[in-house]
Amino acid sequence: MKESLLVRKIKDYIASIGGYAIKYPGGPYSERGVPDLIFFLPCLCCRRALIGFCEVKTDKGVVSVGQARWIAMAKSYGALAFVARSVSEVEKELRLAGWLPVEKLP
Repeated sequence: MKESLLVRKIKDYIASIGGYAIKYPGGPYSERGVPDLIFFLPCLCCRRALIGFCEVKTDKGVVSVGQARWIAMAKSYGALAFVARSVSEVEKELRLAGWLPVEKLP
């Protein structure tokens, strides 16, 4: 699967649980190492947003030194930041962090 398709599937998953994700634009003027997706999920217990970062890789993709450093730095500040190679890995990371998927309201 192409990385761009996986990014879209992860964005769709986050939307399906009530969140919102944006693709961080890469390019010559972008900060190196910033994860592909920045996402927001509602926290119903405190009515604030939970903010996380997801570096998306295919099965054969390799995390660069800059990406690993950025993820480590984000974690040192208490942020949720991780690498995912599938939608199920995103769900796993959210569950491990205690950010259980929010059910959509009717």
